[in-house]
Amino acid sequence: MNKSQVRLILAGGVLGVTSSSFIFLEANKDPYSIAFVRVLLTGIISFFFISRIRGANQESQIEFNDILKILVAGFSLATHFSWWFASLNYIPVGISLALTNTAPIWLTVLVIIIYRQKPQTNQWIAIIFVIIGSVLLFSDNTQLGDQGLEGLILALGSAIGFAVYLILARSMVPRLGLWRYFGLVNLSASGFILIWIFITAHISDLSEPSIWIWGLLLAIFPGILGHAIYNFSMSRLDPIDVSVATLGEPVLGTIIAYAHLDQTLSNLQILALSSLVVAITFTIRSSNGDADPTIID
Repeated sequence: MNKSQVRLILAGGVLGVTSSSFIFLEANKDPYSIAFVRVLLTGIISFFFISRIRGANQESQIEFNDILKILVAGFSLATHFSWWFASLNYIPVGISLALTNTAPIWLTVLVIIIYRQKPQTNQWIAIIFVIIGSVLLFSDNTQLGDQGLEGLILALGSAIGFAVYLILARSMVPRLGLWRYFGLVNLSASGFILIWIFITAHISDLSEPSIWIWGLLLAIFPGILGHAIYNFSMSRLDPIDVSVATLGEPVLGTIIAYAHLDQTLSNLQILALSSLVVAITFTIRSSNGDADPTIID
């Protein structure tokens, strides 16, 4: 499979992930409770069903170092979903998505530290446009209220969690297989979120049938069809390219929010979204040639 085909699959993943914010807002549930249901169901479906059907590296023994990485990835995924959903209660969809998707900035730092990989010129340009777009969205935000700062911090924290989650997938997916690893990480994430639900006394929320229906929708569309594709792409494209390409999510999300939630786009927001589109364009241009033919599942 060449990189053009992988990028096409990645675009489908972006469409799937974009639906997440609107499913959460429509559900109107506690962010941590619905995040728990989402990752739990995603983990069960991925690990116990899809990975078995696909026969994804089931014989590969999980070592102690693998367990540590899965736990770190699970905690990172837990913070990503929980804090992102929580931020949607305080700030508009477009701003939340844009700040959550500043993951390329944090991912670049991780790539430099862990892999000692120097980003290409196009990637640096893309990241600069990401920063410009995020700053414009932040500076245009005049109606957040007293809880606005909390929402911004939660959204940025979710971006860091997403970056850690993606970088670990780069080495773990080829070893364990996509669906096996994806399922284990989501199950791990559900454990961390469940602890928080107990601490905050929201465990009774899980007795509501509706939260499981909404959680299943989140598991299937953004979860299975969306983030699983991100994991798949990480082993076939540059990790920075994958992370920046996900910025199609705030672009689509803001447009949908404008059309269905009456969240009007200001001139600065339009300029910011244009900056993000430029970032995506530079990322696509930076990926050339065929992908590593490693079989991951």
